[in-house]
Amino acid sequence: MDFVRRGTVDWTLVSGRAAIVLILAMIFAPIIQVMFEPMARFWEQLQVVAALPNIGRTIINTFVLAGGTLVLALTFGTFFGWSTGQLSPRFARIASILTTSSLFVPPIAGVIGWIFLFSPRIGYANVILRATPFFDGNSGPVDIRSLSGIIVIDTIYLIPFVFLYVSTALRAVDPALESAAMVSGSSWIGAQFRIVLRIIRPAIIYGAVIVMLLGLGQFTVPLVLGSNHGINVITTEIFNQLEVRSIPQEATAAFLALPLILAGFALVFIQRMAVGDVNRFSVASKGVGGHRQPRNYLIIPIIIYAFIAVVPAVTALLIVALSPFWSATIRVDKFSLDSFVEIWQNSTIRTSILNSIQLSAIGVVAALVGSFVVARYMLSATSGRFSTFVDYTINLPLTIPHIVLGLGIFLIFAVGQFGLYGSGWLFVIAYFVLYLPHGVRMIQSGLVQMGTSHEAAARVCGAGRLRTVVWIILPMLRRSVASAGLLMFVLMSREFSASSLLRTPSNQVMSTRLFDSYNNGTFTDTAAIAIVMISVSLIGVSLITILGGRTTGEAS
Repeated sequence: MDFVRRGTVDWTLVSGRAAIVLILAMIFAPIIQVMFEPMARFWEQLQVVAALPNIGRTIINTFVLAGGTLVLALTFGTFFGWSTGQLSPRFARIASILTTSSLFVPPIAGVIGWIFLFSPRIGYANVILRATPFFDGNSGPVDIRSLSGIIVIDTIYLIPFVFLYVSTALRAVDPALESAAMVSGSSWIGAQFRIVLRIIRPAIIYGAVIVMLLGLGQFTVPLVLGSNHGINVITTEIFNQLEVRSIPQEATAAFLALPLILAGFALVFIQRMAVGDVNRFSVASKGVGGHRQPRNYLIIPIIIYAFIAVVPAVTALLIVALSPFWSATIRVDKFSLDSFVEIWQNSTIRTSILNSIQLSAIGVVAALVGSFVVARYMLSATSGRFSTFVDYTINLPLTIPHIVLGLGIFLIFAVGQFGLYGSGWLFVIAYFVLYLPHGVRMIQSGLVQMGTSHEAAARVCGAGRLRTVVWIILPMLRRSVASAGLLMFVLMSREFSASSLLRTPSNQVMSTRLFDSYNNGTFTDTAAIAIVMISVSLIGVSLITILGGRTTGEAS
C-alpha cells in the first residue's frame, strides 16, 4: 500500500499477475467441482453408479476402447513417423501433410460420413461389396456400429498425434549414429531398433500417454456409433445421465467422471517416471556426414492411410449433401445444392452456424489475451514453485476429457451461482479453458524466437511496459498470434464434447446442431452441415500454414 501511495506500482505487471490468478481459477474450478460433487455423498453415489444397467460392461468397453486405440494408433503413428524420417526433405513435407490430413475433418462430421459408407443396408461401401461375388444378402457385410468399428474409426483420428511426436523427435536424431552402427557391423534394420527407436523413446512414450488419455476420454465416435446399439463407455454414460434422463443427475455424472480425472493424473505421473531424465536421450550435435539414404518408397503406406482417412468419408458426405435423399442408389443427374440452400434458409441451423462463428471468435480473442499473459509470465519466471505450478495447471485441460471439463463448467456457471444456463457465454468460457494451452504453446514459441533484445532496447529508450508490448512485442509477434488464433478458431468451431452439455434447444452451435440433425433423420441437412464444418477447418488450417509456415503448422 505504501508503493501505491507513492505511485510506484507497475499496474501493468499487477494486472498481469491478477489475470494469471483468474485464469488458474477458471481452469481449477471445474476440475475441483467435478471432484467435490461426488465426494460429498461418496457412498450413496457409489451405490447409485453400481446399480446402473450394464455399468460393468460400460467400464470394460472404456478400457477396451482405450487399449485398442493405443495399440493401433501407437503402432501406425510410430511407423509413419519413422517412415517420414527416412524420406527426402521434399517427400517428408508431403508425408507430414498427408499423415495429419485427417485432422482437417471434424470427428463428428467424419464419423457420420463413415456411417453413410457402412450402414448395413444402404451404406455405399456395403452396397459395392454386396455387388461383388464374395458377398450377398440385403445387409452388411460390414457394420461399423460395433466396438471394433469404434476402435478402428478412433484410431484413424488418433494416429496423427503419435506421428507428430515421433516425426519431430526423429528430425533431431543425428544420422551419423546410424552410419556408425552400420560401420560397426549392424544391419540397417538393426540400427533402427538398437539406436533410433531407443533415442526417440520419450516421444513414443509421450505419444502413447496422449493416445491413452484421448482413448479413455473418447466421446464423439462412441456416442454416434454405439449409444443407439447398446455400446456405452464412461463418457457416453455421463452424457446419458445429463441429457437422456428425464431429470439430469449431476452428482452421478460427476462420480462417473472422477475415474477419468484420476486416470489422467496417473498417466501423466507414469509418463514422467518412464521417461526419467530426458537429457540422457539427447545428442549434442550433428556428426560428420550425417545424412540418411532416402527411401522414398516408404511414402506409399502414408498415401494409403491419408486416402482411407479422408477421401471415403468426405466423398460420402458430399454425395448425400448433393442428393435429394440418402439411398443406396447414387443418382448423379439428381445432384443439386438444395441442401445447402435449405440449411441456410432454416433459421435454427443458420443461427447455430452463426453462433459457432461468433462464439468462437469471442473465445479466440479472450484466449489470445490469456495466452499472451501466461506465455510472458512463464518466460520471465523460468524458475520457482509458482511458475512450475502455472505450467502444470495451464496444461491440465490436455489431460482431462473435454466432456468432464464441460460438466464442471456446467455445474459452476450454468446451474451454480453464476446462473448462465442458456447463455452463449458458457461456450466462450468452455472454449477458453479447453484451448488456452494451444495458444500458450504457440505464442511462447514465438516469444522465445524473438528474444529479449528489442524489449530491452525499448525500455532503455523510456517506453513503459504496456507501450513496449503494444508497439514492439505484438507487431513482431503477429505471425505467431495469427497462427494461434486461427488454430484455436478451428478447434473451437468444431468442438462437440463440452458443447453437448452446455447447449439448450434455443442455443446451439454447429457441432451440436449437426448431431441433432443426424438423430432426427434429416440426413441431407446433416451432410450439408458436415461439409460446412469441414470447409471451415480446411480454410483455417490452410491459413495457419500460409501465415506460420510448415513448422508452425506442425507445432499446432
